[in-house]
Amino acid sequence: MSHDDVETEKAMAAQAKAVTGLPLVGLTLGTDGAWSARFWEKIGPKSYLRTWCQTVRIVGRGLGVTFNDELCPPCEGAFWLPSKLVLSVRFGKGHLSLNR
Repeated sequence: MSHDDVETEKAMAAQAKAVTGLPLVGLTLGTDGAWSARFWEKIGPKSYLRTWCQTVRIVGRGLGVTFNDELCPPCEGAFWLPSKLVLSVRFGKGHLSLNR
């Protein structure tokens, strides 16, 4: 993210928190078509912390998932097929998760 993007989202985080009581969610679409997302959580007076999301799920005519490689690295055994990524599904702590 550029410095201007960070400063803009930080400034909007206070407004989002005041109006909704919830943290701001920032979304960015990269030039490669991959989405990234982050929450801006209040940690003190006029102070917000950016927390990156592990995945972004896109729903429309199909289902798409973009992974944050730093937070959700590819699983061993995941492999590419022509134009398809094979995903494994795991259950843990009562939640369903998609792993690559």
